[in-house]
Amino acid sequence: MTIAQIQSELTNTLDFIEKLRDKAVEQERLISRLQEQSKESKVRAEKAKAQAEAIKSITEPQLEAITSLITANARKESTRGFWYGVLTSFPIGILASLTAPTSYNYA
Repeated sequence: MTIAQIQSELTNTLDFIEKLRDKAVEQERLISRLQEQSKESKVRAEKAKAQAEAIKSITEPQLEAITSLITANARKESTRGFWYGVLTSFPIGILASLTAPTSYNYA
């Protein structure tokens, strides 16, 4: 081998080593990000577990109180929606009844 060939091989080898080093750094960053995501997921899982335990500890009277609050609120909203529908539909129906004969006569 000539000196030029040896020099070329050494340059190629150094380039390859540099690429390997860059890949290793990139992989280390990726591993760090994955570890952080894993820690965050673990924290979220612990919070969810704590919330599940808190829900399990709800007593029967507390559950009944929550149910009655939800039911009362739903009933109130349902009644309000019904009256809103009636108050909206009735005037529209009257207006449509008054304008229909006029529209029919033009046709």
